[in-house]
This record gives sequence, C-alpha cells and structure tokens, in this order.
Amino acid sequence: MFGFLLAIHIVVTILLLLIILIQKSEGGSSLFSSGSGTSMFNARGTSSMLTKATWGLAAIFLTNCILMAHISANKVKASSTIITGTPHVSKPLSNKAVSDLNANKDKDINLKDKKNSDKKTENKSKVEKSKTNIEKESTNKEETKTKVDNTKQEVSKVANTESNSKQEKDNSNSKKD
Repeated sequence: MFGFLLAIHIVVTILLLLIILIQKSEGGSSLFSSGSGTSMFNARGTSSMLTKATWGLAAIFLTNCILMAHISANKVKASSTIITGTPHVSKPLSNKAVSDLNANKDKDINLKDKKNSDKKTENKSKVEKSKTNIEKESTNKEETKTKVDNTKQEVSKVANTESNSKQEKDNSNSKKD
C-alpha cells in the first residue's frame, strides 16, 4: 500500500511541477511559451483550466502526504519494542561461559601488562642512550672549550712576544740615534 501511494506521490509531484511551469506568470509569459499571443486555447480558458488542475493536483498531493505519514506512523508502532513496552530479555550466561570470559579477560590484561612493560623497558633504554649522548656532547664541548682557551693563551703569548721584540727594535734604533 505504501509503495503504491509513493508511486502516486511521485507522479503527482512531476505533474504539479509541469503545470506550474506552463502557467503564465504575472508578467504575461509562461516558461515554455514563445511570447506570442496565439495559442491552442484562448488566454482565459487556458488560465482557468491550468489553475483548476493545479488546485486539484495540490489537493491530491496533500491528501497523499497525510495518508503516507499515517501509514508510516502505524508501521513504527507495530515494529518498535520501546513503544509497546515489551523489553527484550536475553538468556543468562552459563557458568562455563562466564569462566571463559573471565579467563580471556585475564589473558588480555596480561598481554597488555607485558606490552606496557616492554614499552617501558624500551623507553628506559632510549633515555639511557640519550643521557650517554648528552654526556658525550658535554665532554666534547668541555674539550673544545679547553682547546679554545689554550689557543687563546698561545695567541696572546705570541702577540706579547711580537710586541716585546718590536719594542726592543725601537729601543735599539733609538739608542743608535
């Protein structure tokens, strides 16, 4: 019944759309007309016939909508357990099924614990490697700093030696004069 009403609804909808598009607008032209004043019917007769057809199809459309809503509301009431108030009750589990579920649950927990333990061990080793790398970098930085300091001291010694030798030359030149 619902399928039949749905088919009628689709046909009425298409016909209603076509008739509305064929009608003349307030501006005097319809969507499908060429704009000329001649037609198969006179202007008043066509307008009156299309208006009546529009109203008739609109009434059929509205009635069909109400009927389909009523039918689908009745289908929902018949198939729903919430509306009828009869709860769905399942059979209780046997003792064996409960013990199997608990055993599987314990296995799952043990697997999760093992995975977490493995991840913790892996993370600890990564942290240790990072610490070792940081210590190496720190040692390298200290060695580099020491080398730079030694180099600075050597440069300053060389600079002092050069300035001393220059002063000695200047003093010897001034003594000659």
